[in-house]
This record gives sequence, structure tokens and C-alpha cells, in this order.
Amino acid sequence: MPDPTLKEAMAEAYAMAPTDEVLISTLELRHPAFLGEDGLPDSAWVTTDEADFEGTLEIDAPVRPGQTVTFRSLAFRFLLAPIEPTARTELQIEIDNVSGLLMEQLDRAQGDARKVQIAYRPYLASDPSEPQMIPPPTYDLSNVKMNPVTSRATARVDIEFDRAFPSRVYTAREFPWLIGA
Repeated sequence: MPDPTLKEAMAEAYAMAPTDEVLISTLELRHPAFLGEDGLPDSAWVTTDEADFEGTLEIDAPVRPGQTVTFRSLAFRFLLAPIEPTARTELQIEIDNVSGLLMEQLDRAQGDARKVQIAYRPYLASDPSEPQMIPPPTYDLSNVKMNPVTSRATARVDIEFDRAFPSRVYTAREFPWLIGA
């Protein structure tokens, strides 16, 4: 089943895997206590790319909508939960080199009852004008553990296993060509 949040160009890049198209993975870390360089509320913007990346946010982004932001080069990775009926629907997020770029922001959020949120935005290097998933998947972080080198957190993935999949029921009345004529 196609992902309706993927832009056509990203879906094509995933399907065709062209060698000339580069995927830029980015994260926004968002919390009301985070401040930008100007001292005003802002998010922390990071990318796995080797260099900083400037990308334009979607028009309905909760922070800096429609604006171009600089995602700072910083290693991060997702460790997905195993695909098993009994597995917890959580993913682990690790961000390296936290001390310089994120430690101060994460320190501000400690002790605050509100959770840090992350939003994952993939871009194509050939098109930084908007993310290729709209809306970007957003998660609340929990179990945040920091040290000067790495930060780890858990994010709950909202997948409902108690509902039928696919959720749409294909009936002969609505789709008569599904049965032999």
C-alpha cells in the first residue's frame, strides 16, 4: 500500500533507487524551552548529511512554517523495533556528538513535564524546497539519556495492531470487477 505522505519524487527515488538522487535525512527536535541563536523559541535542526543542509519546511510546520532552516551535520540513527506480534512499538533514536550542538537545548528541557518531540523530514538533494513526506512523522521522546558523546531516547510508534489491515473493505458492490464476470 503506498504511503500517502510521500511526495511523488521520493516514492520514485525509493522505487527506482537512481544513483544520481541523494536522500537527505533530517530531524527536528522540538520543545518549548529550546531557544535559537537569537534567544527566541526555536527547534534544533540536524541532518545525517556530511555538510550542513538548508531545507525549506512545509507551510504548516509548527515551528518556522514555510521558512528555510539550516540542518546541522550530526550523526543520528533509528533503531527500529523488531517486527513481531509481541514486540513493543517503539524505536530507539541515537544522536552522536551531542555535547556541542544539542546538550544545552536538552538541558533546558530536563525537568520540564512537556516532552521533547522529533519530526523526521527526508529531502532530496535535488529539491530542498520542501520535505518529501508531508506531514512529517512526529514522535514524543521518552527515556532520554544523555552523556557528552551520545544521546539516546525512545519514541513510541503509533501503530494499532488491534485493527484490521488493510482497514478498507473491498466489496463486490463497490468493486464489481474484482469478481469474475
